[in-house]
Amino acid sequence: MTKNRVHIPYTIRTQPVVTLWAAALMAVAMTNGAQAGAWEEFQDRCLTPFENGFPSQVVNLSPVALPGLQQGETAFSGLQSGAILILEAEPEDGFAACRIFQPEGPAVAQFEAWADAQLANARYVSDPDMPSENGIALKSNLWIEPVIAVQMRRTRGGVEMRALETELES
Repeated sequence: MTKNRVHIPYTIRTQPVVTLWAAALMAVAMTNGAQAGAWEEFQDRCLTPFENGFPSQVVNLSPVALPGLQQGETAFSGLQSGAILILEAEPEDGFAACRIFQPEGPAVAQFEAWADAQLANARYVSDPDMPSENGIALKSNLWIEPVIAVQMRRTRGGVEMRALETELES
């Protein structure tokens, strides 16, 4: 079961908040517009849903078998950018992390620009507890419970952008 949360300062939210109209609105928003790149798909399918207490969005994607997936990971293809979306499951809580993997490209610069803006306005802070080998690791700063972590790292000939629930309090 996926935990869905809304912003209630300084308290943990565990009540479901996904409504049919909100889910439909997110699905329509993801299908409109020009061809999206990996950064935009990461925002639409992983980051924005996590920031707003919704589950990762896999609408119009197809599960795909990939070698090297860990237990509890599910890969999806069908992104406009050609990237792969991978959901990471927590056994009792449903999908706890969402990441997009693609060969290195413009998404790196876009992620870095987003991270710089988040650090400048203190919406996110650097996360010294998260490994950020060859990349960036941030966590939300006081505006949402539980804390959201966002990472970008270069790995296996490409780049991974990852959003996850930490179950930590601010």
